[in-house]
Amino acid sequence: MSEQPQANESAPEETFDELTGVYGWFRRHQKKLLYTAGLFTLLTFSITGSLQSLVGGMFLKDIQRGTIEVGGQREKLTAEDYEYGGLLSRSLGRLPPGVMLGVKAGEGGDSELAEVLAILRRAAIIEGFEPSMAEVDKAIEFTREEFKVETTAQLATRSGFSSTQEFRILVAEAMRIGMYQRLQVLAADTSDAEVMRMVLRNEEKAAYRVAVWDAAKRQEQMLEESKLTDEELTSWLEDQNEGQKGRMGVYALPRVKLRVAAALFGEGQFDAEQWKDGVLKDVDFGADQLRAYYQDGDERWKDEDGNVRAFDDESVQAELTEMVQAEQVMNDLNTKLRAKLDEITKPLVDKVAEAQTDFDNANESRAKTLQEKLTKEQVLAKAEAKLEATPEDAELQGAVTKAKAEAEAAAASDFAEEQRLQQMEAGVETAKAAVATARVDFDFAGELATLTEGKTGFSVKETAELFDAEKLADLDEVGLGFGTWASANAATAIREPGQMGFGPSSTSKGVVCYQVLEADPTPLKPWEELKPLIQDAYFTKKATDEVIEKNTAMKDVVLRLAKEQMPDFIQEQQDGRQARIDEDLSKWESEVKAEIAKAEQKLKTPGLGPRGKKLWEQHLTSKQTELKGKDGRKLSIESRVDREIDSEVRAEALKHYGAVLDAAAKETGFEVMEFGPLPRKLSSRPRFSKAYDKTTQYVYNMHNELEEGAATGPIYQDRSSHVIVCTSVAPLAVADVTRREFELLRKNFARRQMDSMLLAAFTQEELAARYQLEKPVGDQVDEQ
Repeated sequence: MSEQPQANESAPEETFDELTGVYGWFRRHQKKLLYTAGLFTLLTFSITGSLQSLVGGMFLKDIQRGTIEVGGQREKLTAEDYEYGGLLSRSLGRLPPGVMLGVKAGEGGDSELAEVLAILRRAAIIEGFEPSMAEVDKAIEFTREEFKVETTAQLATRSGFSSTQEFRILVAEAMRIGMYQRLQVLAADTSDAEVMRMVLRNEEKAAYRVAVWDAAKRQEQMLEESKLTDEELTSWLEDQNEGQKGRMGVYALPRVKLRVAAALFGEGQFDAEQWKDGVLKDVDFGADQLRAYYQDGDERWKDEDGNVRAFDDESVQAELTEMVQAEQVMNDLNTKLRAKLDEITKPLVDKVAEAQTDFDNANESRAKTLQEKLTKEQVLAKAEAKLEATPEDAELQGAVTKAKAEAEAAAASDFAEEQRLQQMEAGVETAKAAVATARVDFDFAGELATLTEGKTGFSVKETAELFDAEKLADLDEVGLGFGTWASANAATAIREPGQMGFGPSSTSKGVVCYQVLEADPTPLKPWEELKPLIQDAYFTKKATDEVIEKNTAMKDVVLRLAKEQMPDFIQEQQDGRQARIDEDLSKWESEVKAEIAKAEQKLKTPGLGPRGKKLWEQHLTSKQTELKGKDGRKLSIESRVDREIDSEVRAEALKHYGAVLDAAAKETGFEVMEFGPLPRKLSSRPRFSKAYDKTTQYVYNMHNELEEGAATGPIYQDRSSHVIVCTSVAPLAVADVTRREFELLRKNFARRQMDSMLLAAFTQEELAARYQLEKPVGDQVDEQ
């Protein structure tokens, strides 16, 4: 049989019917199957949680969350309550405002807040509170419009919720709790009677008796009785140092006598063209530089009608240019005059430096001789003290003789150096005076004339006397005729005669530079102004010194009189003194001996090592030395116990100050005053400092917490001495309250009451008590 090659053609396809056979049913029901699968998938994802909860409820253990009692019935808290409580506690800031009132979390933070909200939710459900979804949607819509969000879905997403429905459900639960809260806070008492009760709550009024010595009052009395003459006041003022005089305000403004050179404006005066070949050559001033000299309020820029000429006005520009040019010229002249003055005075200034060097050397040498003198005097004093103890000792006699000779020689040497130092100091002053004289004698006008030869508009004048800055502000008024200027303070600040100003200054009539001829930096005010200042300072010091003395005297007197009221207490303290000393000494001795025994035991420890042995030997030696100083320790303990007893006696004496206050005040001259009863918080009232005298202010501001019968003082403060005794304390009454205080609390009282109630009424502890929360112990469960 011959083999036939395999055919390459494929077998003919069979006829296939899509609606029959194995796949026909799926093909016929394809759309239904796809829809069903899709719906199943959606349902799976949407109800998985619910199904799991259902299955868990059916087959797992149901953990008891606790129970609460509402309206006489006990209800269980559910897992759902805690779930919503937790969600709400974490979403408070993302809910529409106002749907739920605020609550205060306890120490447990979010976990405790979650339980609070869970309890409130269950209580609200039991009471029948059901939120209206229409109101929920209104709250959400209001929030959407408030935050300008386009859709509710976007608002939910921005608020951190997965869907709009989740957002609505959580807002509904918050609204349920909020309705329940609002019902409860309606019980808050906001009546006027409650306002008054709150005003008076825990408030007290107190009365005081106070012994006072007031330096201000005493000063007025001294001034009225004063017989001091003007000469005595002047003499007292001269005895005060410069700092004290400055604090008294006795000095007037500094005064100077001036030599002034001016480049004057006007026809036939300063001409800038005359300086074009010199200091003004190739100098051009820009608008910015000119504007710096233009001030709207300056009188020079006003026309005849009083209107201010503008900066761009042609005449203003011309005047400004002239002013700047004149200042440039005067600056150059001032620099050259200062240089010429320095050239003339340089030899004299050098002599001042030499004299100062001689003085410094003499001062250093004097310091050495003075120290040597003091040392020798100390040696002599010691030798004489020894000789006084044994006057027959020949060796000591010789030592005294030698020491005396050396002390006298050292004193003579120091005296010579002191004389030389005074001469050197006088030499410095003489050299400085020579410099000042040369500067004042400087031919200021002649030098200026030389520098301005052939130029117009320059004038040099001197003031007839010394003037302060207020007078010198108007150079016309002091007789110079150079207008007003703003640099008078700079001129009066110069302290040394002959000094020139550092630069020129513009005036209303030109530009000036100046030299100080005389200076009085600290002139006294006129006597009619000066006398009251001296009197005030004099009697202020006298009265202050007196009140300090009185404070010390009162401290001794009131304590002495109080001690007389408590002899038994003082005797008791004295009787127990020795026992306290012995107890402390015995305790100390026992502790030291214990340390010695410990060190001795440690030193017997095998393998202690050289370092450890050395340390314990040092500790042992230290404690043994301490024990040998028992007598010194005893003295120290006695001193401490005496201080303690003294402190205890003083503390006890305060209890008797009220009984002896009048007698102590009479003996020391204090004035006894009574205050109150007034509210302890009197100082918090408006205008307290104006409505009450100084002593009342002090007592009710600084010592308003004293208990009845307690005392304090004497206390010196603000130039007054006070001994204060609290005589009575009582609750604040309605008559003690001002209308302002009542109205201040009544304002927004209802809102504050609600806020206060919210903070106090919805804590975990408060809710647990209100609803008799009972939690299971351990893991109590019910089998389903």
